Amino acid sequence: TIATPKVSSPTAPVSHEAISPAAGTTVLAGSTPAMNSGVVLQVGAMKMEGNATALMQDLKKKKFSAFVYRHGNDSLYRVGVGPFGDRDSSAKVKSELEKNGYKTITAKWVKDKG
Repeated sequence: TIATPKVSSPTAPVSHEAISPAAGTTVLAGSTPAMNSGVVLQVGAMKMEGNATALMQDLKKKKFSAFVYRHGNDSLYRVGVGPFGDRDSSAKVKSELEKNGYKTITAKWVKDKG
């Protein structure tokens, strides 16, 4: 196995490009969300899986339902919290994340039907 360096900074570059649910979403770490569709709070998007996993673990320690996922052929490892049925149900968790110093974007969640 390859050791990946841990990143201490909780902030990550956030990508604002449109997410195409048609490409298929793959959950790589964390528990696979039960919901097939809704919204997810994206906390980060990184080029290195180890950095995304470290952020997910930090979020889990703070009792957030975090996971790492990728969209289709996208090269970024995204860290999400949720998913939630709609934007309204994600609002409370979004404000908790912000209180903890995390910036989020709300993204459409469609689980790959694979």
